[in-house]
Amino acid sequence: GLGIDHIIFPDAECIAQICDALEHQAVVERIVLSYPGAECTALRLSPESSLVGSSLHDFPDPEVLARTRFPAIVRQRRLVMPRGGTVLQAGDEVYIAGEHHAVAALRDRFWPDHDASGPVLVAGANRLTRQLVPRLCDSGLSVRVIEASEEPATLFLDELGRRAMLIRGAATDSDVLEEAGVNGCRAFISMLDDDEDNILCSLLAKQQGARKVITVTNKAEYVDIVPAMGAIDCGFSPRLAAVNSVLKTVTTDEVRVQAVLNRARAHIYEFRV
Repeated sequence: GLGIDHIIFPDAECIAQICDALEHQAVVERIVLSYPGAECTALRLSPESSLVGSSLHDFPDPEVLARTRFPAIVRQRRLVMPRGGTVLQAGDEVYIAGEHHAVAALRDRFWPDHDASGPVLVAGANRLTRQLVPRLCDSGLSVRVIEASEEPATLFLDELGRRAMLIRGAATDSDVLEEAGVNGCRAFISMLDDDEDNILCSLLAKQQGARKVITVTNKAEYVDIVPAMGAIDCGFSPRLAAVNSVLKTVTTDEVRVQAVLNRARAHIYEFRV
């Protein structure tokens, strides 16, 4: 053998995070834990949710609460360690740990007006997009890709032209976004090669009515900046995805570092008791 124990695929990890975020309007990020079927998922609390104003001590669904744990809340960019008297506020990003079905049961409670209709718009027809689009199409989603340059557009059409619509134009042009159907789209995913263009077109997309905006950036400095932008619902980075993939391989008999969070300066640890 070559003596290689693990191979890391940052693109694949990043795409998995995007697909997780697309499952529901409430989902901000999802971390898969080592125990089979367990996860820690951040859910954003809608202003329309009946949970707004509820304390964890008086949570309206104690049966679900008994099967989950609330290890952290990100509130206005600050990390809050919840206690029984902690009152949930609109816009809170609540990290919930438990088995997948128990966490999933809370998604509609957190975002009751979830709407799964409409297309998914993707800005950029690069390598990452060509890996993402087949997964979205396999999930039954209608996908439209926006690309300004001829060469990547041609390559995309050759590979995936029968599965997704291609719109020629710059995703930073509001007229192009309007033509693509950004108003009321299920999600807008910005995957351009330039981070600044990614952020710009994401802000435009939210301004023009995209229900959920997801941005992919590569520069390390944007890991902290993107979560501070209220118009961007989720921000992911292939670099951070690679870090998290490596961390999952660094473990002892008692402790495992599971992930660095995308939304706050914090880590998730698993302990064997």
